[in-house]
Amino acid sequence: MVDEGQIDNVSTCLEGLQNQKWYWGSIPKDSVSAALEGKPDGTFVVRDASTPGDFTLTLRVNGANKLIKILVSEGKCGFTPETLEFRRVVDLVNFYHINSLKEYNAQLEIMLLYPLSKSILTKQKSPKVARDENNKRVFHVLKCQLEGVCAEHDRISRRYDQITIQKATLSEESQRKRNEQVSFEAVCLLFQNNCIKIESELKNCPERDREYILKNLERYKRRSENISQLAKEARNECKKMDADISKIDAELEASKPRLLSLHRKRDSCQSQLARHYTPSQLERLMDDISFLVESEQPSFAELLLRIPVKWDPQTWLSVDSNKENAIQVINHMLNSLPKNADTDGIFLIRPSQTHNGYFALSISMNRTIHSCLIEFRDPKTSDVGGFAFLNTNMFFSTLVDFVRYYSYFSLKDHNPNLDTTLKRPVFLS
Repeated sequence: MVDEGQIDNVSTCLEGLQNQKWYWGSIPKDSVSAALEGKPDGTFVVRDASTPGDFTLTLRVNGANKLIKILVSEGKCGFTPETLEFRRVVDLVNFYHINSLKEYNAQLEIMLLYPLSKSILTKQKSPKVARDENNKRVFHVLKCQLEGVCAEHDRISRRYDQITIQKATLSEESQRKRNEQVSFEAVCLLFQNNCIKIESELKNCPERDREYILKNLERYKRRSENISQLAKEARNECKKMDADISKIDAELEASKPRLLSLHRKRDSCQSQLARHYTPSQLERLMDDISFLVESEQPSFAELLLRIPVKWDPQTWLSVDSNKENAIQVINHMLNSLPKNADTDGIFLIRPSQTHNGYFALSISMNRTIHSCLIEFRDPKTSDVGGFAFLNTNMFFSTLVDFVRYYSYFSLKDHNPNLDTTLKRPVFLS
């Protein structure tokens, strides 16, 4: 039972509290925790505590929620019985809005920066809507992942077949050169033996024949040297071709586990997408990717194979086409970064809000969020196909390849004001 004195004390501390957007009253802890999820450090809410008359400050710190009890006693409030220095909860919050909480706890080098309004609860989606949107995102991430895996599998398979043919050609040429080398060495030995024989004859030959024999000896030596040089060249070419064959063997061996891994990933994606696609639809999707990969320039395909894929599509693909929501999500990450952190290159890719079938890249640069349209061309109806920045000529078979390339090469060729690579996917945990 609460006595009248306690009520008076609580009433004093409540003064002005109901007008504050950060005061959520009597609300379950789980609701506050869910509302603060994903918010930048320094975001906070105050609610009624489970102990009558006290309050709970929930503060976002280091990407997690920190709960701090606000004690009320004898008309004063504070975080500990020894620091009941504030007449109102509003005064306490205002003080720590401009002063660090390290005065209360040395490990809390943070202020109450971003009050979270209770009105956010009215904007939260119902569990069914949230579940439906999550299922939609899972589907699109899986589809994007399957496209990327199929493209990579096709690319490596084509490269595997190409260098296998190269190896067979080199092996055949190497054997031919080796046969040449053996023949040259045999002929060279024959000429060298003849030279030895002629030099022996010189010792006992008549003077009148000496000049003739010397000329023959010189001619044999020149032929021997020429053939010896040809044998040496053939031997060197054999060594070079053997080295090239060894490189091909190493690449073939390195390709096998990659192909096996991609094959398993492809089967996994297909299995999960089987709930949304018929077998013929899945086959057509993979055929379309193969068609795009087949049209790639060999040098471009080899470049992509040398660039590792840094991130899974689930870390950067959004199904929400709303531009303002994308800006808000990226800004949340910007605000949560340390002061000296690199803030350029935080990005996501979403469906275009204005062009059906297109996508948009939202990316940070100099703490401003830019949006770039990504068009898609069907290779069966266009000279070139795939994904590319609007009005550019560098097309990629999949969005995975698009992200892969621009994670290593600057976007300034597309937009001089965007001298950054894709550095940090916004959904990367």
